[in-house]
Amino acid sequence: MQKQTQYLHYNSFGIRLPGKTYTNPMQNAANKYLYNGKELQNDFGLQWCDYGARFYDAQIGRFHVPDAYGEKYYSLSSYQYTANNPINSIDINGDSIWFSYQYSYDNELNGVTMHVQGKVINTSDSDVDMRYAAETISKHLSEYYHGEFDGVTFNTVTDISVANSMDDVSASDHVFALADVNPIELNNRDGTTYKNTVTGGVNQNRGKVAFIDAGYFRGAWDKNFGNIGEATAGHEFGHLLGLAHVSGYTNIMSGADNHWTTTATNVSSKQLKQIYNSRNYLNQGYNYENYPVYNYTKGYMTCKKMPDRGIVKPLIKY
Repeated sequence: MQKQTQYLHYNSFGIRLPGKTYTNPMQNAANKYLYNGKELQNDFGLQWCDYGARFYDAQIGRFHVPDAYGEKYYSLSSYQYTANNPINSIDINGDSIWFSYQYSYDNELNGVTMHVQGKVINTSDSDVDMRYAAETISKHLSEYYHGEFDGVTFNTVTDISVANSMDDVSASDHVFALADVNPIELNNRDGTTYKNTVTGGVNQNRGKVAFIDAGYFRGAWDKNFGNIGEATAGHEFGHLLGLAHVSGYTNIMSGADNHWTTTATNVSSKQLKQIYNSRNYLNQGYNYENYPVYNYTKGYMTCKKMPDRGIVKPLIKY
């Protein structure tokens, strides 16, 4: 029988409880990844936890530097931890997809809320109604990623706004880039080829950037009748959550053209469970790249910050 090497009990804000701690000095002395799996920094006896962007001090239940998104939460201190509610929430390095949890009176998990923070930016040559694009993408993400798995309710709360440039985008933001998309060449069974327009793509699986053809947010049809733009955004966002193509005419993650139609619906219970189980592997990579441009005024090459194209670089025009 394997001997226990370590157990630690904490109060809700991360202070170790006396008499509730055991560490085998021979096997686990080097383990510093403790409360919430964060590395304990004990230099000078500080006992701070490294959350990536900031250090957390469990002794006061606060961070020591302000929240980068503090202006969004005027009712809270910019140094607060998990909105002062560590029972239902955790902090995940300031990432733009994070989860909070709801429990029953007998401490059973009965609800999960996925929080999505991001920006919509127009990188195309088209004139796009950006306010409409942000509102409809935000609305439909909440609808597509809603349901239940194993008796647990899954909800999605979005905070998606317009970015006039990449200067308005934080490093942790997910980006929905409205873009000019190149047609791709596909093969027929008889050996001939044909051109096909792709409605969207992502920079990488579980990455931070989804591209959508800007043309689907321009006309009266898309605003009042069609849903190709927002359905494509929902589909590509699924890839950012790690979902693959599936069969089924109405599933938003259908691998064919079905997600373009007005019949596209939310993901399945199985897919929601997959998102939840892989939540610690989201928010990967960078959301930008520095695109070289020639500055005719200055007479030399400069760099412009643009959404990272990653694996869809051959398709997305800059």
